[in-house]
Amino acid sequence: MYNVRMLSLVQLSADTGLVGHITNQLATAIIEGQLEEGAKLNEEQLAQAFGISRTPVREAIRVLARDGLVQLAPRRGARVISFTPEWTADVYLCRAYLQGLTAKLATEHLTWADLEACRTWLAEMRSAAESQDAQADYTAVVAWHSLLSERAGNEPLEAMMASLGRRIQRLRYVAAQIPGQIARSAVRHAELYGALEARDGLAAERAVRLTIAEAGEAVMEHHFGISKEQLTAPPYGLRQIIGT
Repeated sequence: MYNVRMLSLVQLSADTGLVGHITNQLATAIIEGQLEEGAKLNEEQLAQAFGISRTPVREAIRVLARDGLVQLAPRRGARVISFTPEWTADVYLCRAYLQGLTAKLATEHLTWADLEACRTWLAEMRSAAESQDAQADYTAVVAWHSLLSERAGNEPLEAMMASLGRRIQRLRYVAAQIPGQIARSAVRHAELYGALEARDGLAAERAVRLTIAEAGEAVMEHHFGISKEQLTAPPYGLRQIIGT
């Protein structure tokens, strides 16, 4: 039986719906490691745990497969994805290029009110680094980059980033457990703020790419045991690949 924190179904909103609720609960359980990598997702047992029929569970699993958190195999059923160093490098590489471009495009469209909001989020990140509050750091980072995505105004680019959403969330959760990672992120976001304030799109793009590449390399070193020497060249040396 599954040891997953299940919310009561009476808490459902009209916007979320039953399948959306189940999807979000399972996604959170995978992202936070409550459902371990490689774990089999048994539709019947999950349906019993939620107190519902198997149909919405099946649909939720399909959504998670599309989002990259679950693997579906004929006659073998569904399993939580076991992410590898290569998969991790690929996700971080895509994220670095897409999010870096987003920052570059957004730079010229930021208002002074936007920059003030970024200063506030930077202060929150620094405070989170001091208190080791991963949730506060995550909230500030997501708000900051959501603003940049909005100001970039590029729908196809936003859609490509959204397609990586839950993969990124899973890796962010892993990265947040690495000692010093929250502080390093705050330092890099200070550099990003400086580039945004100077209206230097290329510098903003470089700052974002470097932030993400360093986080990816930290995950590969601490989670997978990839050596520092291996991190100086492809396929794991993300800073070398993106040229930061």
